[in-house]
Amino acid sequence: MGREKNMILFGGINIFPEEIESVLHEHPAVDEIVVVGVKDSYWGEKPVAIVKGSATKQQLKSFCLQRLSSFKIPKEWHFVDEIPYTNSGKIARIASKNMIEKLEKIYE
Repeated sequence: MGREKNMILFGGINIFPEEIESVLHEHPAVDEIVVVGVKDSYWGEKPVAIVKGSATKQQLKSFCLQRLSSFKIPKEWHFVDEIPYTNSGKIARIASKNMIEKLEKIYE
């Protein structure tokens, strides 16, 4: 389904972020999406979505509930104007993850 290095280990369960992204790309109000694993003191890692588009958190959660197992639904949602890309035109997962981790440190 996805690349092993992108895999999120959520409480002993393997989650491939590409599966979640594939579902969320189907939502008409999502322009771009990236899902990353962020450290969590209880679960080990948790799936976090970074969304570019006009959809709301509630709309996306409801959309996911109809299409994904509940443990695959992102635990946090961040809405941005731009998602970072690499020079080769691919989504910059590491930069996206770092962006979220910096935000979480600000709120601690």
